[in-house]
Formats: sequence, C-alpha cells, structure tokens
Amino acid sequence: MRALFLLCIVPALLWAQNYYEASGQSRAFTLAAGQKAEWNNTTTVGETAQLIAQGPLTFSVYPNPSNGRVSLSLSGLANGKVSIYAVNGVKVSSLPIRAGSAVMPSMVLPNGIYFARLESVGKTILTKRFLVVR
Repeated sequence: MRALFLLCIVPALLWAQNYYEASGQSRAFTLAAGQKAEWNNTTTVGETAQLIAQGPLTFSVYPNPSNGRVSLSLSGLANGKVSIYAVNGVKVSSLPIRAGSAVMPSMVLPNGIYFARLESVGKTILTKRFLVVR
C-alpha cells in the first residue's frame, strides 16, 4: 500500500507549483518527498447581511411582450435593485425597487429579448425574461 501511495503522490509533488498566497502576497516554498506539510485554512468572518423575506416573494415583469413601457411588481421583499440585461449579457439599465411596483420606460430599448434580474443584499434573487416588440 505504501508503494502505491508513493507512486501516486510523489509525481504530483514534483509537478506542483511551489508558491502560496497569503494576504495578497506570494511566498515561495519547497517541499521535498518525505517532508511533512500541514495546512491551516483560517477564515476571517466579518459582518454579514441577511435577506429578510416579508411573506411569499413575487416578482413580475409585465406586459410581456412590451411595446414601450415595462412595469415591475415586487412583493415579499422590502427593497431591492432590478438590473436589465440584453440577451448578449450587456447591462442596459438598473433601478432600485421597493415593495409595490415601479414603471420602467423602455423607449430606449430596441426590439429584442431582455432579462430583469432582481437583486437584494448583493445576491441575485430572481430573473425574469421579457420581450420588447414594437
């Protein structure tokens, strides 16, 4: 069993990169076969934000397809941000949204497929697809 271990591990050690990164700085090291290495993976914990739902979460984009104006409706979440992306992934608009509804004029959006991404506390919550057809 020891021979199998050496055959599998020693070649991997020879090909391994010999550096590590700590606090944004790189440090070189050398580990030869037969030496002992230990890893201590310490994680620093900071302030965390929580998403607090206020009932069932609903997010609507209407009418779909749109001919010039898009309405957004949100319930179950106190506030968030809606980002609009074109089908090619380019962000074309962004607006804050509170519980209730908002109207986003889409006069500047050419015909096409778009995605409305609801975000809260830096996380994507829901994504809806809509069309602009004139």
